[in-house]
Amino acid sequence: MEMLFSDLKHPDLEQRIRRTYAPSLYFNDTLRTYRTLEEVVDYLLETANRVTETKAQFEEISSSNESYFIRWKMIMKFSVNGETIETESIGVSQIKFDSSGKVIFHQDFWDNTEGFFRHLPLVGYVLDKTIQKL
Repeated sequence: MEMLFSDLKHPDLEQRIRRTYAPSLYFNDTLRTYRTLEEVVDYLLETANRVTETKAQFEEISSSNESYFIRWKMIMKFSVNGETIETESIGVSQIKFDSSGKVIFHQDFWDNTEGFFRHLPLVGYVLDKTIQKL
């Protein structure tokens, strides 16, 4: 999985996704939820087209019963209105595999406000003003 998310610009991205995820699954990255491999393929390919660079680093992996928990750090670069934005996010993913080793459950836990929304022009301004008033 680290190879998959460490470089969303990799020329074999679609094949990597198909090797990683099962045809029927649950995938939620706090921004979107999907239940089929085809939806995940479309989403990650669309994401790859919107970013200029990604770097993912798995910091720690632990397991409990049938779940694996991966603590990670991700750096993404993307453009908004011609300006290059670089974000760094930390998070945890809960992952479950089927008997063939493909992911059937993928739930991310991360602060998408700090890692993504705060960097969008209008949304970021509104979030900053709201947070200042708290």
